[in-house]
Order: sequence, then structure tokens, then C-alpha cells
Amino acid sequence: MALIECPMCAKKISSKAKSCPHCKADFENLTQGQLEARRDIANIKRQQGLMTQSFIAMLVFCSGVLMYFLGDHETYVWMPLAGQIIGVTGLVWYLSLRIFMVAQKVKSKPRQIG
Repeated sequence: MALIECPMCAKKISSKAKSCPHCKADFENLTQGQLEARRDIANIKRQQGLMTQSFIAMLVFCSGVLMYFLGDHETYVWMPLAGQIIGVTGLVWYLSLRIFMVAQKVKSKPRQIG
């Protein structure tokens, strides 16, 4: 018995498990091709979720930059500092997501020998 990744949720499960205890996916009546198709669908959904978060992080970054440069600094003295904090937060969030996405692509890429 070995630990493998669930094709649906990518959490560790027993290789002899009939279903995943985490996501309740049933593996008993599935062929290898169906399992691989489900794994591919789950990977695509994860990538789409990361892309959505990446887009939101970029919007947060742009909002911070706009607050910093175009805000009314005379009336709202807190706006430059808030713009810096929001901009840096969005930038760090965006860059960390992009690094994570590249690492996921490298991990999922099939390796060729020879």
C-alpha cells in the first residue's frame, strides 16, 4: 500500500482506496483513462482558480497605484500611504501566484527520458 494523489482533489490517499475520504470521489468503477481525464479536469480547474486570483491581485495593485498617484492628497492625507500599502500587497500577491503557477506547470509536465 502506497500513498498516491487523488485525481480529483490532489490530496494524499491510499492506493487501495475505493473512494477519496476528502472529496468523496468514487474510483471503483472508473477505467484508467477516465481517472486521467478527471485528473486533467481537476488540474484545469485549479489553474483557472489561480488565474482568477491573479487577475484580482492585479486589480488590487492597480487600485493602489491609482490611489497613490491620482488620489486627492489635500483632502485625504491618508490616501498616499493607503495606496502604497494596497499597491505593494497586490504586487506581492500577484507575483507569488505567478511563481506558484509556474511551479505547478513544471511539476505537472511529463518528463521524457533520453
